[in-house]
Formats: sequence, C-alpha cells, structure tokens
Amino acid sequence: MVINLVGQARSAPGRALSRAQKLVDAFLCALILAVLFGSGAPSAAGDPCPNAGFRIGPSGGLPDCRAYEQVSPVDKNGSDIDNSGGSEVAPTGDRVAYAVANSFGDAQGSGLINYYRSIRGNAGWSSRAISPPLPSVPPPSSLLNSTLLSALSPDLSAGVFRAAPDPPALSGAQPGALNIYRQYSMPDGPYELLNPPYPNPDQSLGSDPLVVDASTDLSHVLVESTQPLTPNAPEQRDVYDMTAAGLVHLIGILPDDTVAPEGAHTSAGPSGAGIQNGPMSVDGSRVFFIAGTGVDTALYVRANDTTTTKIATLGEVGNFQGATPDGSRAFYTDDNHELFEYELDSGQTTDLAPLANGNMVGSGDDGHYVYLLFDGTDLEVWHDGAVTPIAAGIGGIQTLDTWDVSPSGRYVVFQSSQPLTAYDNAEHQEVYRYDAQTAVLDCVSCDPSGAPAKGDAALHSFHVFFTVISAQIYHQRNVFDNGRVFFESTDALVPSDTNGDGGCPIVNPSYHDRSCQDVYQWEDGQPHLISGGQSDSPSSFIDASPSGDDVFFLTRQRLAGSDIDDNVDVYDARVDGGFPPPPPPPPPCMGDACQGGSTAPPAEPPFGSASFSGPGNQGKSHRRHCGRHRKLKHGKCVRKRAHGKRSPRRPRGAPRP
Repeated sequence: MVINLVGQARSAPGRALSRAQKLVDAFLCALILAVLFGSGAPSAAGDPCPNAGFRIGPSGGLPDCRAYEQVSPVDKNGSDIDNSGGSEVAPTGDRVAYAVANSFGDAQGSGLINYYRSIRGNAGWSSRAISPPLPSVPPPSSLLNSTLLSALSPDLSAGVFRAAPDPPALSGAQPGALNIYRQYSMPDGPYELLNPPYPNPDQSLGSDPLVVDASTDLSHVLVESTQPLTPNAPEQRDVYDMTAAGLVHLIGILPDDTVAPEGAHTSAGPSGAGIQNGPMSVDGSRVFFIAGTGVDTALYVRANDTTTTKIATLGEVGNFQGATPDGSRAFYTDDNHELFEYELDSGQTTDLAPLANGNMVGSGDDGHYVYLLFDGTDLEVWHDGAVTPIAAGIGGIQTLDTWDVSPSGRYVVFQSSQPLTAYDNAEHQEVYRYDAQTAVLDCVSCDPSGAPAKGDAALHSFHVFFTVISAQIYHQRNVFDNGRVFFESTDALVPSDTNGDGGCPIVNPSYHDRSCQDVYQWEDGQPHLISGGQSDSPSSFIDASPSGDDVFFLTRQRLAGSDIDDNVDVYDARVDGGFPPPPPPPPPCMGDACQGGSTAPPAEPPFGSASFSGPGNQGKSHRRHCGRHRKLKHGKCVRKRAHGKRSPRRPRGAPRP
C-alpha cells in the first residue's frame, strides 16, 4: 500500500524526483503511519471488535479487543517514567497514579520523586502533578526535601503525604521535620496538617513517623512513631490514629483502659512489613496492634478509638499475619508457629495449621480461602476447615511482590524456580497459578511450544527507592476472579515477541533487568503478548484495574500515534479502548506556493470626491456653453484658431466676420 500511494506522486521513470514531489511522498507516508496507528479507518476484515478502527498497527495483535493508549504525556522534559515510587490504579481503570524521579508539566519544586495522576477523557489521557509544592533545592538536599506519598483514596482524588520541606509547606508545620499532610480534591484542594508538634522535631526523619495504613476515604490515618504524639503516650514506639488536623488518638491502650507501658506496634517489624492487608479496616473502625514483651506479648484490636479487645497471646515468636479488608477476621501465629484465624463478631478462634510451622501467604477478601506456607517451602490452601497441598519445595514466597490472591480467594499466583510441572524450566523462575476449586496448578509463563526456558518470569519487577503506597495499604493486581493473570517474561512465548531474537542482554546490572522483558496476559490456557515485543529496553507490568480490562505497563516502544519520542511511557492496553491519532501534519507546499508570502502594496488613493473631506456637491452644476467655432477659456467664450495658422488681426473698427 505504501509503494502504490507513494508511487502516485513520482515522476516518469528515469527522471529525478523534484523537491515538491519528495515533500508529497513524505506527507503521504506520515498520513499512512497515522492510519496504521488507529485513525478510526476500517480495520482488517474479520475483526469483530467495536473498536476495530483503533486496532490497526501495534494494537492489532492484542487480545480481548484491547487497544493501546498512551497514558503519560508526550512532553515529559526528556524523562523516562521509571515508576520509582510505585503506582496505583483506580477501580474504574480511568485513573492511574505513578512516580517519576524527575519533574515535568506543572510539578512545583525539585524533590527526588514527583507524583503524577493521569485521567482518561473522551479525547485521550491528561496528566497533572499531585505532589505538594516544594522549594527547589539541589541534590543531595533534594532527598530530604522530597515528598513521599503514603496513601491514596481508591478514586485517586485524595492523598496523604509525608514531607520535610524547609521552609515547611504550611503554617504550623515544623521546619525540617517529617510532617504529615492530607489533601482532598487533589491537586487543587487545600492541604491539612495532621500531626501535632513533635517533641523532638530533629528526630522526625527517615521512617519516623511512618504511615502504616489508612481508611479508604483517608478519614483515618494510622501512624507509628517513637515520639509521644498525645499527652498520655509513653516514651516508646506506639500507634496513633490521626483523624483531623491535630486530632490524634492513641491506639496502644489495653482492655482495662490503661496505656500499654512498653508501647505498641502493628507487627513484629518496626515498619509492619510482610502482612497481607493492613492493620486498619477499610472504614477505619478497627485497628489491630501488638503490645507487651516476651511471653506476655499479645494481639489486640481497638474499635472506634474507644474500646480494646484481646485476641490472643502471641508469645515471643508469634506475629500478626493480616486481616480481611473489613477487619472481621484476623490471622496470627503463636509461640508454637501454629496459624490461627480469629473471627471478631463471634469471638471464635480456628487453628488453620495444627502442629505445623506455617505462615500466611494471603487470603480472599472474605477469609474463606487462606494460603499457607509451611516450613518456608510447602504451599497449601485452607478452605472452610480443610487443608489441601498445592506444591512442595517451592522456595520462600513471603514477600508481597512474589504472590497475589484473587479477591474471591479461588486463585493464587506465585513465583518459583522449582520444576512444579512437567515443563523443563531449566532452573529459571516461572509464574504459577493454582485454582482452589479444581485443584489444578498451571505454569502460566512456560513456553507453550514446550521449548525449555531461556530466561526468568516474574509477577512484576519494578524497583522502588521508596514505596509510594505502603504494600499493606495497596497491592498490585496480578490475578483475577476470572482466572486471568498478568506477568512479565524474558522468554518469547508468542511469535510476535521478537526483541530477544538477537540476544537478551542485561541493561540494568543492579537489578538484572534484561532488554527482552515483556508483559503478558495468560487466559484460558494461553499466553498473550500485552507489550509490543519489539523494544530494546525492558517493558514492565505496573498494575491493572479490578476487572483486568485496563492493564498498565511501562515501555520504550512507540505503540500509539501520539508517542513521538524514545522515552519510557505509561501505556494502557484497554478493552474496547483506543483513540484517534493526532491530526497529520499540513500537506506540503508545491511550486510558487512554497515562496514566502509577499506583502500587499499600499492601496492607491481614491479618485475624485471620494478623497474629499469638505461638504461635497452643493447643488446642480451650471456650465456655460459657447457657440460654433468658439471655446470656453478662462470662463469666457473665445474664437478657435485654424490649425497651423495665426489668424490676421482685424483692423480697429472693421466689422466682425
């Protein structure tokens, strides 16, 4: 098609193309590329998708009627979107927040990390900075001057930030201290300072105070701090619920209403790392905390900032393992490494793993499916009283980025380098999905051709300097209730994935990122390529909407007509998605039209009375008429002279002729 269209603009065979004809060729090529990137023109025959017109070009091979949409802005100040601080996707799939180790657009300040929110509209995605304004300071001071995003509301309209700008962003904030701000109606709404004055503001740096959880509407913000933030708090690390400006509730209060003298925390680690769901229920009404020392260490729940109930004694090695989102069920281990579930409404305790060294991997939202890891290697599932083995000797998967559980709990996905199926993984890491209803384990990242693995697969591989959203508060979605899985692979699982044909070198030695890494979707037993498969830089999974209809990823490959640079961008492979490309450039000029426009000459003055500024004609003209052989001269009638002769003078007194 390109040859035919361009050929129409060519001169006769053997004759060189003129400059104008070359410009026509270039214009036609640009127009054709615009069509190929989805201009809304008719698609390939047989595509039943309602957005078939946008599925021409790179989008044509996507599954589920997906089409590529460029999410991050075209003008990024030369920046790569590196997801250096994490990301979050709104449930509707039309909003995504992400972090960049640079600034562009309307960002104010020069912190180490800046946060942006992109919103989908009828004509495309628009992006704005959501970081609080900061004074511009050079590195390395920008590290301490940065703002850390600690929590977002599900619709990404509100956020909680920790910031230490000097001068502080709000009056009442302490200079140099790590102050906590909340903002509704981001990014234009007012900021609210949540923390009271710190007794020792110089100690308020690093992870102190630490935002460990929040209610979905951010009306409750759960914080751990070594500094006493209420008058009755001990000089120990404790847990606080910040609800309004300066209104802070101490959580570490025992059932008899006395303050826990040794303080309190939300897990065995100071940062609460390793638990599935946060210690606060989604509505903020329940908070789980640990208090006590040694064999007297116990797990408690604080309800509505007013009453405390003891759940169980944990002993020296027991720990809080997590809770269901509504806070109705809590999971914990005791001194004997046994895993228990506590139901708050009934007060009933269930031993999920008797006489076993088990830890909780994850659970469904209602707590009826609980996945357990025994002795650090054997994965099993508990469902309504029955325990079923899944895989033995899989290796540790305790970290939150190596597993995910679907909302209903039916599916769990995880990573392992062990050969858990008949496929030859050649000791490479693969991604597996287990279906608890059918008891079937599938290797979703294994090559469907049966060829042995050449590289590793993972659920996601982005690397963060700071966690934008605490993993207890938000967890990226890899598996869904329909069984669909998103993952990354350095192996080419489909023929269109060709960027590893010439090798797959490491491009980031610090993290062993390889150039041929791509994003895949696995569904109905088959892998489908989500990223372009032709980039010379790794493409990385970011997140997906709860339905899985929007899958967001990073890539350097230009997948939409709006992408005009070689920077890493955020893309959405959206079901029934796609936008018309930007309008093509204006057609090239030809011949005299290529000459610069000439300046019009000044207008000539009008004739006659058109230029007269006086009163104009005042009445009828009375012009005098002379007789034959006479003419009017100086207002008098005079005789005409014969041509070439002078009339003889008439003698005085002679009669007139």
